[in-house]
Amino acid sequence: MTSAKASFGAVRHGPEESRGLAVGDVDNDGDLDLVVVDLEGPARLLLDRTGPETPESWLGLRLTDASGKRDQLGATAVLRRRGAPPLLRRVHTDGSYASASDPRLLFGLAAGTNLEAVEVTWPDGQRERFNPPPPGRYTPLAQGKGQPLGAGGVAGSEP
Repeated sequence: MTSAKASFGAVRHGPEESRGLAVGDVDNDGDLDLVVVDLEGPARLLLDRTGPETPESWLGLRLTDASGKRDQLGATAVLRRRGAPPLLRRVHTDGSYASASDPRLLFGLAAGTNLEAVEVTWPDGQRERFNPPPPGRYTPLAQGKGQPLGAGGVAGSEP
């Protein structure tokens, strides 16, 4: 790893007492950005600008109810990749005091990744399989729109 301190400039000007941290892809470029809320002072937005992202290097999902209007907190998604272990993500907004983070799921992809499918386990236990969406953007997946796999367990817990 190399230090990126010089390229960040002055992020902090002195001791601060923070009360919240929200994490999400604020600028929709496939990497995670931070919003820090201090006890006394304005919120700070820290955008990840560490390097150019290519569309093939990430895949984003938003898991919703059938109407497409409510995020399905607690749902899990398994990204199946040919010749590589599956990747698992859980929809959540928790993680820091008095803060809510981006509920969308973000998967980093290595060059040449061959995607097979996305398997979702919804909060009610129903499981569905979706064709892999194109990388480089966020794709909504709504409950009831995939191929049913049956109930039980977390998708990806079996081979």
